[in-house]
Amino acid sequence: MKTDGKFIRFSTLANASVREDLAQDEKQELTRIALELGGKTLLEMAKQAKMLPFLAKLMLGLGIDPQIWQPVYDRYAERNCQIVAELDRVYAALTDAGCKKLFVSENFGAMLAADSDIALFASGDVDNYVDAAEYPAVKQVLTGLGYRCEERFAGTLFISATFEHAERLPEGFDFGFEVFPLSRLTQPCAVRTDDFTDWTKLRAYRDTAILLPPREALLYICLLHISLHSFCRAPAIRLYRDIVNAAEGLTEAEWARIAVQAKKDQTERRLYTAAYLSNRITGTALPVPRGTEIERLLKLVFDEEYGVLLPEPSRARVMRIEINCHDRSCAAGLKAMLLPDKSWRKRVYGSGGLRGIVRHWKRIF
Repeated sequence: MKTDGKFIRFSTLANASVREDLAQDEKQELTRIALELGGKTLLEMAKQAKMLPFLAKLMLGLGIDPQIWQPVYDRYAERNCQIVAELDRVYAALTDAGCKKLFVSENFGAMLAADSDIALFASGDVDNYVDAAEYPAVKQVLTGLGYRCEERFAGTLFISATFEHAERLPEGFDFGFEVFPLSRLTQPCAVRTDDFTDWTKLRAYRDTAILLPPREALLYICLLHISLHSFCRAPAIRLYRDIVNAAEGLTEAEWARIAVQAKKDQTERRLYTAAYLSNRITGTALPVPRGTEIERLLKLVFDEEYGVLLPEPSRARVMRIEINCHDRSCAAGLKAMLLPDKSWRKRVYGSGGLRGIVRHWKRIF
């Protein structure tokens, strides 16, 4: 697949913006690219890619157009501090209500876990996991705090809920609570939180009530989350910053436990493809063993020559990527896509038989 030159230049800058350290010669090359694109063009592309605070920090570090980028950086830092304060209030109320099996997940969780730059979060929501048995209490607490709840279902199966509060949160922002570690509307969740989370090792962010999962659980979720975005779908490069954060301080023993869990869950191709891409894009050093058969996936999502993710994939390519994620074979991947677990079909479509299969095909095609 031929990649547009302008896209490559922007992607090169975006890659650098999610990394921690840059060599001096890299900074010179990045400066050249940024000046070549121009401030207005780069600002517009950063908006479209939802990478504004990341590019802002990179440009400020390079000494380019501070009059453009400093207000952007400051705005996100202020916004995210507001979010932390409100999330602390919510988690304090949830703890008082006796909720124990919940935590901040994915990108916001990874940022807090690494205690990294508070400005480097550009999403419009904070993702949280909560055990299904505790969700009713979560709903009661948040609605009691004045939040408006909107629940999301896959067919008849409850997946998650979003909670909005116009006075307490930035405009258009919400807190999401999911009862699956990785929500999917058209496929079963491949993993169970209890299988890879030691609930006795939840930790608090700084001196707040905000709960974070153990590092290995958070990293496992973030790596698999990338695969659900087809490795290169929006928010694309931004997802790899989550790995930088979640992998900070990772030990060999922790990675070994993640690898064992991936083998049990049959998510090795997902895990190692995301790990390989993170290593290439961000400079992490996650072990990727030989013989993991991720080459076909990489060709569908990554431009090896330029070291950048491929542009947003078509629907057909998304399906090819998903099929190639199956650990056994592409044929097994196709079967899993067309004929997901019978019990899941019954929960979603009300029928595990032919009627459920037909309804499923109507949803995915």
